[in-house]
Amino acid sequence: MQLPTYRGDVPYLTTSQMIKVDRAMLEDCKIDLVRTMENAGRNLAHLARVRFLEGDLRGRRVAVLAGPGGNGGGALVCARRLHNYGALVSVFVTGPGEGFAPVPAQQMDILHRMRVPVVPAAGVAGANTPDLIIDGVIGHSLRGAPGPRRATLSGGPMSRGLRFYPSTSHRGSIRPPARFSTRRSGPPRP
Repeated sequence: MQLPTYRGDVPYLTTSQMIKVDRAMLEDCKIDLVRTMENAGRNLAHLARVRFLEGDLRGRRVAVLAGPGGNGGGALVCARRLHNYGALVSVFVTGPGEGFAPVPAQQMDILHRMRVPVVPAAGVAGANTPDLIIDGVIGHSLRGAPGPRRATLSGGPMSRGLRFYPSTSHRGSIRPPARFSTRRSGPPRP
């Protein structure tokens, strides 16, 4: 399957716009967070399988990095689906399950029940280099620099390999570069 390549300016939403989208999904469309997260994770897993892993995940190593919020929850759903496709999935989390928001914590519980490896961020140092990294650590609610557990997930074996960033806005998205702020209008300046 050949996916089209977009060649124009990359569209983006600011944090305030994404908050409005999230509110509209819940209040206007009555699509709750569980359903939104399931849709995001399913679509991300499909895109990862088709676009980045040539459709066959059997035996492919995938590292999923998950934070405690909505992006982390979408990444956990993606992990479950990639595992079901046959990928060798390892999940690295920024903290204990009790620090996760309720819906992402539910997704983590599902992975535990399926016996998908879920380990703290510190475990990333001993991990093999994956074929694909799904990064669900940083979302639009981040304030300031990422904390040390989030930063741990960016180094070591996780600094190599193809990295893809999920978004709870129903589609995968490439995470903005470090100098990009979703709190101001416009793309980053060089």
